Amino acid sequence: MDTIKYHNGLIRYNGRTVDHDAVGARFFNWSGSGFEFSFIGTSVSAKFVTGNINEPVPNENERAYIGVFVDGSVYETARFPLDKNGGLYVLAEDLAVGTHTVRVVKETEMWYGKSGLVSLVCDGEFLPLSEKRKSMIEFIGDSITCGYGNLCSNRSPEFVTGEENFSNSYAAVTARDLGLSVSVIAASGNGFFHDYGCNTVNLIPELYEYSDKVFCSQIGVQLQKWDFSKDDCAAVVIKLGQNDRQYCSLADLPEDSRYESERKKRRKAFEETVYRFFERVCDLRPGVPILFICEDDMMLKPECLRAAQRTGRVETLVFPSKKEYEDVGANGHYSVYTHARVARTLTDRLKEML
Repeated sequence: MDTIKYHNGLIRYNGRTVDHDAVGARFFNWSGSGFEFSFIGTSVSAKFVTGNINEPVPNENERAYIGVFVDGSVYETARFPLDKNGGLYVLAEDLAVGTHTVRVVKETEMWYGKSGLVSLVCDGEFLPLSEKRKSMIEFIGDSITCGYGNLCSNRSPEFVTGEENFSNSYAAVTARDLGLSVSVIAASGNGFFHDYGCNTVNLIPELYEYSDKVFCSQIGVQLQKWDFSKDDCAAVVIKLGQNDRQYCSLADLPEDSRYESERKKRRKAFEETVYRFFERVCDLRPGVPILFICEDDMMLKPECLRAAQRTGRVETLVFPSKKEYEDVGANGHYSVYTHARVARTLTDRLKEML
């Protein structure tokens, strides 16, 4: 039997993470973030925490879900919610005696349910990973990129984490098809300029420069700027702007105060904000291909395309929106069928760019 702690070098982390030494865990809260390792044996378990010691577990609809992939499987071999703070969870068992690789992914988004690794225990011995780290593709986005509601088989009016699965998202499928690892900075309701509720707190352009600003602020850990030089980024894909339509449509104003002059003013300010963020990403990712993508019916598409063109570097891809025969996920979000179609289109474009 072998046990290793979260900071052991035999564990390779993917995506942005934050150490919380007072709890004794490394947190991986962003969609698609997680870790991988190798061991010889037949079973392995992990101890996870969901926040500070003695902090209550989130309610049933807001818990983090973990996906497990054994020996390179493209399908989850296990999926479970973190329903215990400090609980031990089986990742794999009854495997054939031998060497195995395990990849663990947070399938739900950073707003809901935190996930921290404390330790791993197996019935054999942990080993160094035989394969070197893959280059990474970075996705910046909102709920669609997180995989919001893509496991829902009906037009569910409410969001629950049990219906969200990042590994079925267009981002995960694209990265897998390109043979790349993935890093995600995305959150439901978020935007460039204002969120869906017309607020300006913790927008993606602000969160992008930190490892995990929301988590650090909530749990009392010192804010950590992300070191962009530490990851081998092959490309950046940005899918934002849908939620900004609320503010740019004057949804926060009474109907009798929604003047066209104010609408034009806001849309112009939106374009400038998008342009500044594109430029900032270009500065932080020198020499890396950057692609902005959106649906053909997105209200603020013209402003986003103009902003991308002004940079002289950010390329664009526009694709058809949801199709009737693809059905729909929770609250009108993408179904897994739409995610798969978008992934095919995006993969083809990125192959041209890389």
